[in-house]
Amino acid sequence: MKRLRVLVSLMFFIVILIQPVLADNNNIQKQDKQFDRAKFFEKLNKDLNLTDEQKTKIQTLQAEQQNIVPNTMKELRQKYNDLTTELSKEKYDKNIINSLTEEILSIEKKLSLDRINTKIKMRDILSTEQFKRLEENMHKMHKHKPNN
Repeated sequence: MKRLRVLVSLMFFIVILIQPVLADNNNIQKQDKQFDRAKFFEKLNKDLNLTDEQKTKIQTLQAEQQNIVPNTMKELRQKYNDLTTELSKEKYDKNIINSLTEEILSIEKKLSLDRINTKIKMRDILSTEQFKRLEENMHKMHKHKPNN
């Protein structure tokens, strides 16, 4: 149960961290998401009392995620769409289904590893106390999220 909480917290943190990246290319949405990212970073800075060095490192980490995650998420969505398309056929091919399933699992594993590595990088940037506060905040935000 504790592992599940940690994993969910990690996933929630990553989603918040990369959320601007996953927005549509609509300019208004981009501006809103950039504002959300700035607002998140401001809250993170305030809650954790980040040093200038920590701020720089976290911003660099955010930039890295913006370059990695969108393409991987796009690829994953495409594989799920392909799976749905194949399953919608009157006579679907089980070999194609199995192949797509393996590809989806591989992409999801890649995303999970990226989330874990990001969490490790955050732990390396933050002090033990800051990291604990971050985890507590993520847990509180997740707890108050609708549908949970």
